[in-house]
Amino acid sequence: MRAAPADVLEGRGPSSRGPRHSDRRWSLTAPRLREPGEASILEAMNPRTARFVADLLVARRPATDGVEWAEVEEVTVEYRLGGLARGLVESSDVPGSTALAWEAACREQALGARLLLEEWDDLRVVLDGHGIVPSLVKGGWMLVSGLYGSGERALDDIDVTVPANRATEAVELLTGAGWEPWATDALTTVGWAGAVTFHPRGPARAMGLAVDLHWNLEYGALRSRGAVARGRWGGRTLRPEDQLAIALEHVLKHLRFRTHLSGIADVARLLATPIDRSRVRQRLQAGPWSEAGSALLDAVDGWRATIDEGGRRAPHVQRRFALPRVVSRAGRETGRLAGLGARWSLMSPAAVVHELMDALFPPPAWLLDRYGSVSSETTRLRLHHLARVLRWSVGSGVSPLSTNQDQPASVAVKAL
Repeated sequence: MRAAPADVLEGRGPSSRGPRHSDRRWSLTAPRLREPGEASILEAMNPRTARFVADLLVARRPATDGVEWAEVEEVTVEYRLGGLARGLVESSDVPGSTALAWEAACREQALGARLLLEEWDDLRVVLDGHGIVPSLVKGGWMLVSGLYGSGERALDDIDVTVPANRATEAVELLTGAGWEPWATDALTTVGWAGAVTFHPRGPARAMGLAVDLHWNLEYGALRSRGAVARGRWGGRTLRPEDQLAIALEHVLKHLRFRTHLSGIADVARLLATPIDRSRVRQRLQAGPWSEAGSALLDAVDGWRATIDEGGRRAPHVQRRFALPRVVSRAGRETGRLAGLGARWSLMSPAAVVHELMDALFPPPAWLLDRYGSVSSETTRLRLHHLARVLRWSVGSGVSPLSTNQDQPASVAVKAL
């Protein structure tokens, strides 16, 4: 397999994460850009606001007494929860400016979701026509399944899975049908990564949205696996229990550099349906997030049940991921090394050692697929890889381990 061009390997080419992680994303409701050094309200969130948002996430009408609406508005706009808030908060309690911001968010989110789901319908026809059965996961699946109303769930992309053994063919089919990959040579990515990102074919492209095609959806791993590895989720029909395990792992993956509040809302919506929690825990045991995933599941379940029969808040059952605490920390910037430390604090010591060794010393075949244009000599490839990992770990480079990791510290990353 041919290696990726140097501009892609160094994060300078079209394979960088592009519109969704930059100012180029079209939006009616984007938060005001702050001046350098200017503090965000989110960095010192009022506890009442944190509880307000935690209630939104579990689809419970929040109490509005004593709420600081300017802060609530900034949090809900920054984290794209305006559509969710609009449907849950009594309109008579909401100031006019906040109500207008939520209404605009709801319209924008409804439009973006509609356009992306049209992309899903189109690409499914293309893939089905060649015997490749795709599956929709995460937010797109939640909308198709009716777990959110129109405009309640923001989508920056849709995530589609295909069997790993059909990954190359799927990339070729979508490219030939008019979906443009972000990467200069997307087929090269199939050998070492778990996904390729495409620009939408239709009007969703003008909104800066995207289509992610996965064949190895491993949110628990720092280093991506190519199509040579069998993914846990690709190639089979996904049950609601699978979708919940994926949602939990997705939130945990993001905690090391941002808090994916929409993902927590997904977890809460799924827990509100008839779902076999024991099956979910079994799914989590196949990855490194078994204990942490179960703790997060219990925390969201616990916050959903924190009102007792007398209308008072009951003691929280899982303090490790108490939702108000998670929300209140959402706006705090975390350095790359500190974020990795936070990630590893959620894993067993054995899993941490395994992940470190896997990230620093990947198999020679993976190195050759990843950096083959640099050298064919394993020692040189290992040194090149270690240098790239070091640059990434101190925030001065993009991740060499995946096409979908965090950007350099100098790049502002909006929470999704």
